[in-house]
Amino acid sequence: MNIIKDKVLYSPLGPKAKPPNKSFIDRVLSHVKHELKETGDRDWLVDTETELTISISQIEPTSRRVAAALYSHGFRADDVLQMGYSSCLDFYWPVFGAWLCGGVASMGDPNLEEMAIKQQILDTRAKVVVCSKQYLDKYVKVLLELRKEECNLKLFVLDAGKEVILPDGVEHFQNLLEFKENNDFVGLHSYDPNSEALIIWSSGSTGVPKGIVFSQLGLNNISLGKQYQPKKILLSLIMFHIGGFSVSVLLSIFEGAVCYFIKKECFSEEVWFKSVDKFQLEHAFCGISQYTRLSNVKIDVKPLDGLKVITPLGGSVTSQGTLNLLNLVGHHVSIIEMYGSSEVTFISSYSNKEFKSCVLGVLDPGVQMYFEDMETGVKLEPGKEGKIMIKNESMMLYYLNREKETKEFYSSDGFGYMGDVGYYDATGAIYYSYRMREVLKVSGCWFGPAEIENVLEKVNEIDEAFVWGDYDPNTGNDKVNVGIVLRKGIVEWTATNIKKYVEDNLPESRHITGKLYIVESLPHNPAGKKLRGEMRKFVENIECN
Repeated sequence: MNIIKDKVLYSPLGPKAKPPNKSFIDRVLSHVKHELKETGDRDWLVDTETELTISISQIEPTSRRVAAALYSHGFRADDVLQMGYSSCLDFYWPVFGAWLCGGVASMGDPNLEEMAIKQQILDTRAKVVVCSKQYLDKYVKVLLELRKEECNLKLFVLDAGKEVILPDGVEHFQNLLEFKENNDFVGLHSYDPNSEALIIWSSGSTGVPKGIVFSQLGLNNISLGKQYQPKKILLSLIMFHIGGFSVSVLLSIFEGAVCYFIKKECFSEEVWFKSVDKFQLEHAFCGISQYTRLSNVKIDVKPLDGLKVITPLGGSVTSQGTLNLLNLVGHHVSIIEMYGSSEVTFISSYSNKEFKSCVLGVLDPGVQMYFEDMETGVKLEPGKEGKIMIKNESMMLYYLNREKETKEFYSSDGFGYMGDVGYYDATGAIYYSYRMREVLKVSGCWFGPAEIENVLEKVNEIDEAFVWGDYDPNTGNDKVNVGIVLRKGIVEWTATNIKKYVEDNLPESRHITGKLYIVESLPHNPAGKKLRGEMRKFVENIECN
């Protein structure tokens, strides 16, 4: 179990290997060259829907063509390339091209509202944006607004064929993939371990995404722990999240596994089971909500003899859900849970053979953890619940343009606050209790309470809305609760009306799935800030509607 020393926990797995003294993209290309020389070509990514593939021999020439093309468009060292698309075969070409130019890749979520996308581009000062045709209309609107503000940037569409006529000022990314001039582009970057390399976006409690900035050294230090080396893996996580990004690069380039992926829009329980069986996949990585769906499946399936491991990421799973899933896939399969966050990447793993819930397992090499008293800030002894504090070598540099939030995240001794509460016992076993942050998570989507509150508060009859979540271990999602203050004399807006209004104006992940309270007032601090953290206690003796 984990080692305890002076109320700090350490990994029992020994020291972590020292990362190479080179940029992440140089590390990728060097490894690919070595593998091609030693064992020859192989598939890297496989789309389970189309069965189209990318091989490792395509990585270097394609990345260099894209880099040369970006350079010809004025993209330089330290410039930012903003992404607006989801998992696909071409996902990494803009990333690798930007890195070869010494630039930064910012992995945005294209499902965000236009205002949030615009703010991300302004925050990063992006020079180039790449989106998919599915979201083109949204990005064109953002582009036009930015140009009114004299913000000039290039917009490319990743997956629009040459036959597709694009709006003025928008170009085909295919032109970059086919770029011929200077196709021996060697890159113009120098290695600075502390320079910005990657930005991952995550929602904050205000509903505004925060940019989580990683350095070159941080990228090189990301590890998936002591994994065995599967030959074929299945990824149904989104590649612009830290989990999907890490699995599809670390395991599929550095560890030699072929990565079969299911696009988000193609995922279903039937597709997942069919893919594992058809391609004889060994290790499946999925989101916590997908794991829950799989464990509750009602279709007839046969045991998956080739499958060895399933790893759910993004939350705690229930013992009953795990038992249900093993009854379907076969009890020869191991369930390995991994704990972490976008800010600190992967922290620990747990092989759940005893059907326990909320166990965090063994710390990865190089990880330190302690539990902090929520009132005094002191390190806690075994058995006492406190804030989970983490330090490792792959932590983020900071939140982009968020000095206050960065200071709140880091302690004076360089540990980062996970936003979770837990405890440890005298043997060094660590346990998760609950999330303290106001951010909610449903079906793999993170969002802030303000997204729902803002919609409700646009209704004339609603004076104020408070949203908070309660984690449901049976689904892996937060139950979305709402408190409503109606304007004086309003009687038409019932709980049914309010729920229906939210359903009509927001995606399914933002629907009210918990309790709804119609009250006369809601708690605020002296400055008028909403005290969402007090809502559970505030409504304790109030009957829900």
